[in-house]
Amino acid sequence: MRRWLIVFVAAVLLTALLGGYKVMQIREAIAFAESFPEQTEAVQAVVASEIEWTPSVSAVGNVVAPQAVTLSNELAGRVAEVGFAAGAAVEKGQLLLRLDTSQEQAELAGARARAQLARTQLNRLQELLDRSVASQDEVDEAQAALSVATAEAAALEAIINKQILRAPFAARAGLHTLEIGQYLAAGTQITRLVGIEDTLWVDFALPQQLTALAIGSEVSVSAPGLLDQPAPAAVIARDAALSDASRNRTFRASLAGHSHELPPATIVRVEVPTGETRPVVVLPATAVRRSGFAAHVYVIAGKSEDGEEVLRAELRTVQVGDQRDDQIVILDGVRAGERVAASGSFKLRDGMKVHLTPEATVGPSVS
Repeated sequence: MRRWLIVFVAAVLLTALLGGYKVMQIREAIAFAESFPEQTEAVQAVVASEIEWTPSVSAVGNVVAPQAVTLSNELAGRVAEVGFAAGAAVEKGQLLLRLDTSQEQAELAGARARAQLARTQLNRLQELLDRSVASQDEVDEAQAALSVATAEAAALEAIINKQILRAPFAARAGLHTLEIGQYLAAGTQITRLVGIEDTLWVDFALPQQLTALAIGSEVSVSAPGLLDQPAPAAVIARDAALSDASRNRTFRASLAGHSHELPPATIVRVEVPTGETRPVVVLPATAVRRSGFAAHVYVIAGKSEDGEEVLRAELRTVQVGDQRDDQIVILDGVRAGERVAASGSFKLRDGMKVHLTPEATVGPSVS
């Protein structure tokens, strides 16, 4: 029994010695860690701004020229004259293409000669009929012969006219590879003409719950890289029915003053207002972090510690609203004027000491 007691006492003493040694190690580690300065992260911050915000939805738009046509030759033939340069501006009525009509011109001359002869014969028979020398039947036959000859000449003139293409309106021509002497089959595409106008159409589609957009409503058209800033456009028409495939309705807006920047078929973005303008707080989207179903930001607040102003990150859960470009609406959680970490916020945690870079006081801007 005494032997077991001695073993027990020895074990207790050994455990105490080991525990004391471990406590000493932990204290030394804490003292060593405290000898280093507190970790500080450098971030950029923005000042939450209150702006006037109009709720809207974005749609993809297609630029359409009010006057545009693709010209083709109705009849086959050989090119006799090309009256325009590829990509050049053309005037209304300007000759674009003339096919060889030498055969038709010869046939037209013969038809006109026959018509002239028929007219002369008719005039003579009319005179003879007045003197009761010719019969009415002979006059009627001469009148019919004149009508036939005249119709033949008119038909040939129509054929000749179909082999001459002229610009239906002032426009800019597309590219072409036409050469004199080239044979063109019927229906060959000659060129595409786009009217020279200051106004363009923008067609866009909206889902069925937004199809009540009124005629005359103003929308905003943007094209990064082509337009310096969004341009206003007015809705001028809407399709009579929804699309069977997408259940969207197509609208058409009139855009003035940008025909040089936006060629037809350009894809643009159309912002359609869906509510009244109201003041809201906005932040750059890069300032908002998301985890699960919640969104949060780090608010940079100054605190007095040991008589010194120290900036620390405060984790805040926020409620977000619409987003436009790189700006996002903050419905709750941040007040206007508060500084919020933007670039570099992924490095922060609640309560961390931060250092702001020189760009820290720049507020967001919304066009």
